[in-house]
Amino acid sequence: MGGLMFYKFLDYVGKEFADKYIDNWIAISTPFLGSGKAIAAAFPGNNLGLPINADKLRPFARRTETVALLLPIGGTKIFGEETLMKIKSTGKTYNADELEKLIKTVDDKDFQENYLHGVQHGMKDLYEKYNYKLPFDIKMQCMISSGYESIKGVEMENESYDSDSKLLYSDGDETVNLNSLEFCKNIGATTFKNLGKYTHTGILDSKAVYEEVYSYVCN
Repeated sequence: MGGLMFYKFLDYVGKEFADKYIDNWIAISTPFLGSGKAIAAAFPGNNLGLPINADKLRPFARRTETVALLLPIGGTKIFGEETLMKIKSTGKTYNADELEKLIKTVDDKDFQENYLHGVQHGMKDLYEKYNYKLPFDIKMQCMISSGYESIKGVEMENESYDSDSKLLYSDGDETVNLNSLEFCKNIGATTFKNLGKYTHTGILDSKAVYEEVYSYVCN
């Protein structure tokens, strides 16, 4: 989320401030287009790697703005045509163009209000303001990792989100999908490097990322 918040920060402070005070934006593992893991957390429930039962975390996820903001961003045109939700009993599927329909399948007004606002007025509004590019020219160094199965969607046994579910996977850093990580190249990064096989948090403690950051900070 740090990278998304920094994008918002750039919009807030403007170019004059950035020119004066920001030399480089070093973006590491930023989920620029959200994460399929948010689908798992909000609908059947997912423990997000925490030591807690998934069904206990689901009510929290459904009330948390952070999870709503991490739903896949940009529709099929930007995010891609991945199936985010499949209902096995009916064959019904939902993609990134159909998030609002998917949200409305949960009979919970507070959840719907929270998540619809996140989809309609979260990063989407800001990205569209700048045509899915940086708010203005700034040196941006982008670093990601991949090579780990990362949740891209969910298959439910039937239309009840309490029914059995199966997670669907794609390449990524275990938390964020590769297409979301790689969008850094499209948004306007000065440099882009995939540093290899590290998890979303593991990259932060890697020698590879230290060496890359050092080259920008100390030169």
